[in-house]
Amino acid sequence: MSLIIFTGLDRVLLPIQNRNYYDQLLQTLRELQGKEVTLISVSANTRAEVEKLNKIIGLNDPFIVEHGSGIFIAKSDRSFAVSEVDKTEN
Repeated sequence: MSLIIFTGLDRVLLPIQNRNYYDQLLQTLRELQGKEVTLISVSANTRAEVEKLNKIIGLNDPFIVEHGSGIFIAKSDRSFAVSEVDKTEN
């Protein structure tokens, strides 16, 4: 892992009403993924809402929800060494 970017999801990556903006966003996300940059989104939304949005825009990186009350990292993500965690089934 060489670079981690923290970004707001609610006002930076969304809203995506403008098609041109959305296309540019997807292109930028693909470029970052190609360079193996971890993009951690931070949101006021719930885990379920962020998971749905991440699926739409193709983000698989860890994310932070509800102003920091939860940090979610996929089980398959080995980028971060975690020793004390609460595991969920999802």
